[in-house]
Amino acid sequence: MLKLALVASVLRRSYPGLKVESYLVFADVAAANVLNGRGWASLAAKEFEVEARVIALSPDVVDAIGEAQRKQDIRLVDECDDTGAPEALS
Repeated sequence: MLKLALVASVLRRSYPGLKVESYLVFADVAAANVLNGRGWASLAAKEFEVEARVIALSPDVVDAIGEAQRKQDIRLVDECDDTGAPEALS
């Protein structure tokens, strides 16, 4: 969100007549509620004029996104093969 806010700010300064709208797009309402709730992310979204949008995706795409997110979760310990490389890279 910070990068989006920075780009929007630069565009507004550089092109004063340009209408700049900023959106973060989510695959489901639960995820979008991070920006629509009462937490710090919601306050930041309001301050930076960033709006949450939810788009409809097929179940296959939602599953693929979930799998990609699980693979990117740095809190999980990767299983390594005998070369020391994570299995995903083997």
